[in-house]
Amino acid sequence: KALEKTSAKYTINRVLCKVYSIPKGSMSFIQDNIFSGQMPKKIIVGCVENDAFHGTFSKSPYDFTHFDLNFIGVYIDGQPVPHNPLELDFAKSQYIRAYQTL
Repeated sequence: KALEKTSAKYTINRVLCKVYSIPKGSMSFIQDNIFSGQMPKKIIVGCVENDAFHGTFSKSPYDFTHFDLNFIGVYIDGQPVPHNPLELDFAKSQYIRAYQTL
């Protein structure tokens, strides 16, 4: 009976996977305009070796590694969102904040 008065509305969660290659040995990586339109509710970043990603049989594409990442942030118009960037130090086991923000 509700459909007699209004149209049906269906919630659809859109999942989008983007891939960026970072050259081996790079000390920084900046990617502008990674989102167009609506901002995503959640961003998950995973790092794997290039040959594992492209299907080398001796490597697993699910073997995520940190590559000694020490800083990651998302900015809109120069402002960090949804919070300040994550500063990580794997040598000192200071990375729990990255997991807490999932």
